[in-house]
Amino acid sequence: MNGSGEVKSVELDLDWRGNLKGYKVHEDGFPPKWVPNDVSNSDCTRIREEIESHKLFAQPPKFSYAKRTYSESGLHTGYHTNLGFVPVEPSNALYGYLMDSLNTGEFAEDADPKVASIDESDYVSDLIVLVLFDQPWAHLAGPYHGQLPIRFNRNAKPEPFSFTIRNISDPSGEHPLQLLLGPHGIESPEGLAQPAVPVGGVFEVEIPAGRLRKILRGVLADADDPLYEFLRDQFNMELVRSGRRPTDGPSTAWHVAMANNYLQPFLADFSNRVIEAFWQEYGGVPIAHVSPSSLQRRFTVIHKLRSGQKCLGHYSSFTGHSFNLKGEWHLSGALESVADGTTPTLHPMRRSLSRLRMLMEGGFLMEALVLINSILEVSVSAALETAANDCDGVLSRVKSLGHRMRLQLLEELSKQEWPQIRGGAQEAFVNAALGIYDCRNAYVHQLVMPDKGRFVDYREQRRVIELMSPFSEVFRRDQWFRWLHAISSANDEVRHAIADFCHRHPVTPPDMEPPKRRD
Repeated sequence: MNGSGEVKSVELDLDWRGNLKGYKVHEDGFPPKWVPNDVSNSDCTRIREEIESHKLFAQPPKFSYAKRTYSESGLHTGYHTNLGFVPVEPSNALYGYLMDSLNTGEFAEDADPKVASIDESDYVSDLIVLVLFDQPWAHLAGPYHGQLPIRFNRNAKPEPFSFTIRNISDPSGEHPLQLLLGPHGIESPEGLAQPAVPVGGVFEVEIPAGRLRKILRGVLADADDPLYEFLRDQFNMELVRSGRRPTDGPSTAWHVAMANNYLQPFLADFSNRVIEAFWQEYGGVPIAHVSPSSLQRRFTVIHKLRSGQKCLGHYSSFTGHSFNLKGEWHLSGALESVADGTTPTLHPMRRSLSRLRMLMEGGFLMEALVLINSILEVSVSAALETAANDCDGVLSRVKSLGHRMRLQLLEELSKQEWPQIRGGAQEAFVNAALGIYDCRNAYVHQLVMPDKGRFVDYREQRRVIELMSPFSEVFRRDQWFRWLHAISSANDEVRHAIADFCHRHPVTPPDMEPPKRRD
């Protein structure tokens, strides 16, 4: 679409509840594509208009396979199909289309006799999760075992988990996957992509299958989790399919099968604590910080059966981005900026922002908070003082404002509609800067986050990253600095607004503050 070709046909794409997710589009001379059901999408708008004007017919979903599903009590709950699970619900549009396909004889329903669902993972006693790092653990001469109590969520009691740390070394790079699986008696399956890590550290944690419910419950208690909507939807779908009560939740089999979708937050917290403890006790170059997103391509799940046998449950490719550099690194802008005897090509502010990104990627988020707050203090002060420089008496008042008051002044400016400073859209920047200031104060003055948590878990890390992202992402950061530059070049209208704010918020010099009352 977008002028690429004429649409030949459109197929409706519905979720398991029967709601329209999008359209499967077939165009002349182009491979099929998927268009989301989103009014802000121009392709979607065009498809809707052509369907409404009868220029295009929306074809129903195409089924080619259907097998009945049953609850644990034997009740017919739905169908497994080539398009996923379809519940028995007459008001469900997807169910209606499936019944139409069966009634017209487009394909035959699987005639297997009714068999109640069997919880095959009753035989799975534990999951062993392996996380691979790009660098080895320091000081290790062999596998090193330990236990660490950790909470599933902030309201739960700590429960101990066993872990193992070890190193793998395969300079030839031919069989690194076997080095991961070999100690567990598992042969490396053929055809799997090999980890591109000839030498690396391994972190293993053993999770009893009975604890998976609590781990998932902790994730589902966090509505801000990026996978919350997906996991909640899958959770509800399984309740319908299995006929189980919400208080019981899905079966252990389902929790085992879905584990690779929700273990990342728990693994990130657990491994980061072990990494921190190892460095405190033994020193050496610390293993890199672990985030839930980085684990998407860095972990493997082994199923340990009650019989003691182990088998591969989930495997990530471990492939990461690489520039594959070799040859000579010619003097570039980056090298020149850090070289002695040359004029830096980057403003000190840009150098600080580069340092900010290094801290964030290294997992030093609290230290990054302190740095970004300093960057904001310097840039905001410079912009407001430059803007007020031509106003009699205002400059000294702006200089006497604290950082929070300056941010509040920016907040007022952001709500204005003056085209020269493009107000309104910048309010989100100011809100993020105020959040950063609060977190920075809590950490610098009390060494904790505002919620008084002793350990900065993945939820707090996500919150901090969200606060800093407007100033660490290049495109959004440039918007911020362009806005500050516009303020510093402001006209009389803006300068008068600054003067008015200072008049409404007078600052008493420290030596003129009234004496504090003594009780």
